[in-house]
Amino acid sequence: MVQGIRPNGSWKGPFPLYGPYARVQQKTPLCRPGLMLDMVQAQDGDTIPGYRAIQAFYDQSGPLLKTLASARTADSDIEKFRQSFVTLAMSYVGAKSYYAGMLGMAPNSRKYRERVKGALMDLFLSRLKQLVSGK
Repeated sequence: MVQGIRPNGSWKGPFPLYGPYARVQQKTPLCRPGLMLDMVQAQDGDTIPGYRAIQAFYDQSGPLLKTLASARTADSDIEKFRQSFVTLAMSYVGAKSYYAGMLGMAPNSRKYRERVKGALMDLFLSRLKQLVSGK
């Protein structure tokens, strides 16, 4: 069982996808400014530093979500959730200078990381609870 999820689908503790994603972006240079532009323009994943790490995170998030989700949850709902979460998280991290600047924050600051974490939780936590509970 993933930390924070109770058997009845209620939630306590940290958001399970954000922690691993944040650790990846802090430990590797893959989440540098311009990442989103690189992803859009590249013809080949080998030309983007860290692309394989991003893909590995994305690939691992599917099985994690499927183990969390209720048997009543459609695979398409899990995939929509996963794709939306990863896309927004990549945007916040890959274009952090832009988004932090809009907020008047330093892109590598704890304040910005906490703001991103809070935004992702506000947007995705209630939907994750629905996927887990099957409601």
